Parts: sequence; C-alpha cells; structure tokens
Amino acid sequence: LAERAFVRKVGGGCKVPLGAIAQIKNNVLSLHASVLSPDGKTKIQTSKVGDPSSPEELGLKLAQEILALGAGSLIQHWREMYEKG
Repeated sequence: LAERAFVRKVGGGCKVPLGAIAQIKNNVLSLHASVLSPDGKTKIQTSKVGDPSSPEELGLKLAQEILALGAGSLIQHWREMYEKG
C-alpha cells in the first residue's frame, strides 16, 4: 500500500522510470523510492520510516518529499517525451 500511494501521488505510470519498495523489519516500515531523468544522469532518491499500520500515509509523505527534491520536473520531462511520440 505504501508503494501504491507513492506512485499515485507522484503521478508515475508505466512509462516513467521510478521505483518504490517497502519493507517491514522489527515492526518498522521502511519505504525507499527513486526517480530517474530521461538521460539517466540524474537520480533523485529518498527514504522514510514509519508505522506499519499507516503505509499509505508514509507513501504520501515520501512522495511529497521526493517531489520537493525535484522529481516532478523529471516526471514532467518523461511525459513530454512520450506525448511527442
């Protein structure tokens, strides 16, 4: 659920190279995510930990953080590339 909330919030899809993976260890939920630029030279990644009973909340928080780091412009760049064909 954390990964899905993240992808939904950042507006990712099957044509945008982004990844998110969640893991529970010692009753702590960890979520790691990254977004790549079209040329592969820029990679924005971040992670957060939270309560396993609130995975969607953690996904939304991580999405807001990665967007604040500039991932939104990378995602927009990908969308523009695919719209041009």
